[in-house]
Amino acid sequence: TYTIGHRLPWGSMVAGYLVTKAIAAGVMLVASLLVLLGHGNEQIAVGVGPPMVAGVFLILTGVFLVADLKQPKRFHFLFTRGNRNSWLVKGAYVLVGFSLLCAIWWIAALADAGDFLRVLVFPTVILALGTAAYTAFLFAQCEGRDLWQGRMLLPVLSTQAVFAGGAAFTVLDLFLDLPKANAVHLALLIGLALNIGLVVFEITGRHSRHVPLAFAELTNGAQRPRFVAWMLGSVTGCCLVALDFGEVPSAIGALAALTGLFAYEDAYVRAGQSVPLS
Repeated sequence: TYTIGHRLPWGSMVAGYLVTKAIAAGVMLVASLLVLLGHGNEQIAVGVGPPMVAGVFLILTGVFLVADLKQPKRFHFLFTRGNRNSWLVKGAYVLVGFSLLCAIWWIAALADAGDFLRVLVFPTVILALGTAAYTAFLFAQCEGRDLWQGRMLLPVLSTQAVFAGGAAFTVLDLFLDLPKANAVHLALLIGLALNIGLVVFEITGRHSRHVPLAFAELTNGAQRPRFVAWMLGSVTGCCLVALDFGEVPSAIGALAALTGLFAYEDAYVRAGQSVPLS
């Protein structure tokens, strides 16, 4: 009786912010893997390039985050007057910490201190995963949106970062001579396969009454075109990267996977708000 139509408060800005921070985090996760595989002395491909790419996407993350605020000119209140019980504020601290660590990684690479990158691997992995996954706790604070309360959101966001990082490195392979390209492709494929499996598991699992309504909106309702775009992008990415026809087809597959990621995030965010609160 009381349910009326409302403009969705979260939309493409939030979806874009989820994708950009997944790429930023994933690039540094894959760079950390390459360091552990003994390629820390590859100054450009492993030392200088990844933190620069991560920095660009962190800036985009900040732009999306601030632009989506109701009062964007007051974004500094997150640091000066922020509620520290809010994951919006905690997430801002995580993003700043991760940005500083990327800067340290970049400076160490410029100084040709490849061995020092091994020391940075552990904190980089922790903050990269925090950057990718803290949104699960932010969404969980939206008590009225049952879809976002699921336990699978944290691992889903983490696996998205892994394959987004592999996808970004696969595109970079067009411009840089990457060491261990097979390891990069493997990170993309494993992350993508795990992500697909987790999404399917969540959709087919048992949930409270409102969650199936949101999933129905996601798979068969207004968000179905975006959901189908995600499936097509994921399958295309898997096929082109796994078959490895060359650098260009693999890069196209990586871009298809990232495009599918944005489509899924946009659909997921909108579907979560589709179920009436009353």
